[in-house]
Amino acid sequence: MVGLELRDGYSGGDLRALARKSRDAKQARRLMALAGVADGLSRAEAAAAGLMDRQTLRDWVHRFNEHGPEGLIDRKPTGPKPELTAQQRATLKKIVTAGPDRAIDGVVRWRCADLAKLIKARFDVEYHVNSVGKLLQSLGFSHVSARPRHPKQDPEIVEAFKKTYPQELANTLKGVPPDTPVELWFQDEARVGQKNGQVYQWAPKGTRPRQVGGQRYENAYIFGAVCPALDKGVALVMPHANAEAQAQAQAQAKAS
Repeated sequence: MVGLELRDGYSGGDLRALARKSRDAKQARRLMALAGVADGLSRAEAAAAGLMDRQTLRDWVHRFNEHGPEGLIDRKPTGPKPELTAQQRATLKKIVTAGPDRAIDGVVRWRCADLAKLIKARFDVEYHVNSVGKLLQSLGFSHVSARPRHPKQDPEIVEAFKKTYPQELANTLKGVPPDTPVELWFQDEARVGQKNGQVYQWAPKGTRPRQVGGQRYENAYIFGAVCPALDKGVALVMPHANAEAQAQAQAQAKAS
């Protein structure tokens, strides 16, 4: 029987030292088997030291001679070739991130079935609905529930208010004598009653997008306000959320 020969530059001690440093259990076991070969053990004894048969040991010797110690690490399968090119995947990621246009796409959120049709129409590639979900996950998306958003909410107005609030507060207090006590109250209102649930949609991982919620139910509204400095709070239940209800809530806060 032809003996096994290892590439030059590695003694049994060198291979055992590499095995001790390795964080891959399988690589360490194979290095110990090759160390037995370097020390002159029989093929059966060296294979037994690595918990393998003689033919497997011979195969690993050939891998070691060709690629060195790194050749003893299991190679990860590359898997099937992606059906979409890198450019197509980048385009799809932008489309999903931007969300659908209801007038053009006919939907308010992307479903896997919708995206499967879009991929077929845009890239002429067939994708099963389940495969679309896996594709989206590989692109960095997760299936999350969206945060509710009122249909009339305008993000630009919200951001503008954040920027102008300090100046508006200063204008409000302009002309007030320095020694005048000022109470700063924080007020918000909440709807009480039946609400429609928010469905799940695809969004980049780590984000939670907003989604328009239905407003088709009769509800009551709780107006609440707190003054942290005075440790005081008030609440008022109203049938509607409008300017009149807001004025009554403010009057209740002042009376407290």
